[in-house]
Amino acid sequence: MERRKRKEAKFSNRIRETFD
Repeated sequence: MERRKRKEAKFSNRIRETFD
């Protein structure tokens, strides 16, 4: 679960930068 959360965090970070 921690590995999936790390991958999701990377995607969330990219989406946040794109939305920003």
